Amino acid sequence: MGRGIKWRPMYSGFSLSRKMLAAACVLSSAALSAAHSLQRLADGAADSPEKLLRLEARAYFLEAPLKLGARHSGLKIVGQKGTLITSFKKIENWERDGKFWRAKIPGENFVSSVFVNGRRAQVASTPNDGFRHFVYRGTNARRGDNRRTFFVRKEDVAELAGLAPDQLRRAHFQIYRAWVDNRARISAIRPMRDGKTCAVEFSLPASPHIYGGDYALPRYKIANFMGALDAPGEFFFDAGAETLFYIPREGEDMKTAEVFYPTSDRLLEISGGGEDRAKDISFEGVAFAGASARPDKGEKGWTASSQAAANMPSAVSVSGATGVKFKGCEFSKLDGFALEFRENADFCAAESCIFSDLGAGGARAGLPERGKDARVSNISIKNNIVCGYGRIDRSAAGVTVFDSGSNEISHNEIFDGYYTGISVGWTWGGGPTRTKNNIIEFNKIHDLSYAQMCDLGGIYTLGSSEGSKIRGNLIYGINCHQYGGWGIYNDEGSSGFEISGNFVRGAQEGGYYMHYGKNCKVENNVFCHSSDFQIGLEKNGDNSFSFERNVVIYDSPAALFRNGRAPAPNAVKFDRNVYWNGSGEVLFGKMDFGQWRESGRDGHSFVEKADAEALLDGGKIEKIGFKPIAAKRAGTEGEAARRAREILKGYRFPKIVRYPARPDWNNGAFDDFTVGETGRPPAYMNIERSGASADVVSDDTAPAGRALELGGGARVSQYCRFSKGKYLEFSLAFKLSENSDFSCGTESGAFFSVKGAAIMGAEDSAVPRGKWVSARGKIPFPLKGGEKWTLVISGGGEEKSFEMRLPEKIRANPTRFAFESGNGPTRIADIKMDAR
Repeated sequence: MGRGIKWRPMYSGFSLSRKMLAAACVLSSAALSAAHSLQRLADGAADSPEKLLRLEARAYFLEAPLKLGARHSGLKIVGQKGTLITSFKKIENWERDGKFWRAKIPGENFVSSVFVNGRRAQVASTPNDGFRHFVYRGTNARRGDNRRTFFVRKEDVAELAGLAPDQLRRAHFQIYRAWVDNRARISAIRPMRDGKTCAVEFSLPASPHIYGGDYALPRYKIANFMGALDAPGEFFFDAGAETLFYIPREGEDMKTAEVFYPTSDRLLEISGGGEDRAKDISFEGVAFAGASARPDKGEKGWTASSQAAANMPSAVSVSGATGVKFKGCEFSKLDGFALEFRENADFCAAESCIFSDLGAGGARAGLPERGKDARVSNISIKNNIVCGYGRIDRSAAGVTVFDSGSNEISHNEIFDGYYTGISVGWTWGGGPTRTKNNIIEFNKIHDLSYAQMCDLGGIYTLGSSEGSKIRGNLIYGINCHQYGGWGIYNDEGSSGFEISGNFVRGAQEGGYYMHYGKNCKVENNVFCHSSDFQIGLEKNGDNSFSFERNVVIYDSPAALFRNGRAPAPNAVKFDRNVYWNGSGEVLFGKMDFGQWRESGRDGHSFVEKADAEALLDGGKIEKIGFKPIAAKRAGTEGEAARRAREILKGYRFPKIVRYPARPDWNNGAFDDFTVGETGRPPAYMNIERSGASADVVSDDTAPAGRALELGGGARVSQYCRFSKGKYLEFSLAFKLSENSDFSCGTESGAFFSVKGAAIMGAEDSAVPRGKWVSARGKIPFPLKGGEKWTLVISGGGEEKSFEMRLPEKIRANPTRFAFESGNGPTRIADIKMDAR
């Protein structure tokens, strides 16, 4: 970085790209000298009587993070318009290379982001729009190799076929499922023997939540290889050649463009040790920008996060400290989180700050490492703007509190993220927590997800949280990909919350939802105009929550209760509410209002028209005891409110694009058992009966040298889903033991069964034991009960055909290819089923 270089930090890559975080900074030799001595300046100021460091209006470029500790206690660092602490380096000497521009970055081995004239570029990825789907096997991700090996269609990874091994290892899959976003580097790609699919092996395990029910199928993009670089605003860094390639956007002139990339994950670290804590350190009016999110496992890539982008780095970290405060600071163009308060931090604050253009989230408190005895409490996240987050890891929340109590999150405006606005809690179920007495009030949370992620809320909670309050918040515009875009979401084990005075409008799946929990009070709120449902409870338990003095307004075809399921009487107490359906009858599950009241619920409630806007303006409904709410004053105050209005003026939010939840191609079943370890259950089969063995074994006589041995009584299956085709075709090899019986079919009925070495329902059908036999069939699709079809059995040089009939009751479109062994072990190999 040389004399005369100017950099203008921006709010975000959308319409705010011409509004600066600070005045233009001139990075001269003098500025570089000052930057290199920032640590010395801080040390010197800490030793002075004033304990005050006034920074100049310039960029302080860091070769290493600024570190403050107990010796810096009482230090106040004050910036002015234009003060910037950054690890940015400029990329110069651009050359044209066809449709690309390229520049050397000597000595660099990874680039996590690039900013051109202050605007974030995107790492090259494919497809440019939408996603691709894995070939889904529907297995338990916590078992075996299926956290590292995934199946894809052969044509979906064709672009990677010509890559050299080192280039393939640097490419990565960006994987999305439900609430999870993982980056996984590629170790190897192996074509499977079905000729249609490939096994992709990742260098590190993905989150255990990547696989789960087919209610949210995993999706992916492939990123960081030259073949994906095809759209304006994309970049690719060739680490082997130490060269960055970029396609300019309209209006960008690479001869004059200011191009920077971050070099360090951390900009500032405040940390005390043991009893020697860092105390009362403050930053005021300082901008932090340009921090990376480098692979924490080196060449292997990144440790996968299972929720809330928990393993992403933070640009500013505070631990072993008390009384640390950031006021009027700006955090922008950071590839991980902006600010974290970690172990043994308390009575710290971020107030009147702006967090924007973030790879992960804004501020977080506590530790994602469960069980670690490191208390974090009394953190204040107040009067801040958090926007444009989740730009690298979409699973990040705007503000996150892990297992931490007595915190205040208030008067923030949080918007333009891909996942939750505020997330509080880190304990699933009813175990002990420290997440007590948290106050979440008067936050304005809006425009989240854009139908990209699932299982999210404007406010999301976990675990036992006695004494915690969610009140006076204004929440709207919460969407989701396939399910779970809620206004206020009490997830697993949420207990003890008081939820009052909130106004929630336009949350896709409902204003309020509880997965399961107990003793929550939902009182004096307005939930209105959610597009699918308004209220939901997934698991009924005694005293899950009370629902009183609320107003619920919606329009059909939206329903009152999620999936039309009314909570059980023992689970929720309903009373003194007002309900209104502007386009039809209010139905309480399958009951009308009269039947609902006769069931003992809502005895003092009413179905009548209510005006949501009037209630937001302070209206009341005396006959149910509904008191005026103050949610209209939610959001930032004072100068921060003026800044929020300035940012939102003309803000261009990402478009809501609803991509298909399932692929339009047939997801057939196939396994030759070559993925995973022998002596263990198969990585990609569902074990449907406990207590019966089902292990992969080596077998030189099997088609691929491996087989699955089913013990007597074992039943296994593999997921499949078909959207088109005239015939369902299946094939497999099987080997009976001396006494075993065997059946093959779907989850709802057998195609054929072998008992006593004969095929049931087929004459002259003796099946040899102790030898591999192949079976195949072609059945009209969709399946019809009782329909005739032909089974072909071959082995020992012979082939026989048998006329068969489907069971009278069989599912027309199966979702499982299923196998069962009885009275002894049976081996199966090369299983395959698809529709054509």
